[in-house]
Amino acid sequence: MGDRLSKNGVFGLLSPSIPKLGDEDNYWTWRILIRSYLEALGLWAGNFPKEGPQTKFILLSTLEMWIFKREYENLSCKQIFQDLEERFSVPRPKLSQMNLTN
Repeated sequence: MGDRLSKNGVFGLLSPSIPKLGDEDNYWTWRILIRSYLEALGLWAGNFPKEGPQTKFILLSTLEMWIFKREYENLSCKQIFQDLEERFSVPRPKLSQMNLTN
């Protein structure tokens, strides 16, 4: 799985080899990998995916079935990404709040 170029140099799209987002346990791994992947393809700007059908396909193809919402069909890539972050991002404790022992 992954991307490839056809013989005529046209970009052929396949699902990336990124573990699918299934719950909050793998959200941060998924987020880091999807961002890196989209950046490598030039489909990331600032803190969000760029808008477009290619980006939306890649984003949606990395979600488990039970994550999908019917509304995703009509939402922008940024809106989908924000919804996933709201649903699955678990705030990490600050270093000052962690009990660090040697």
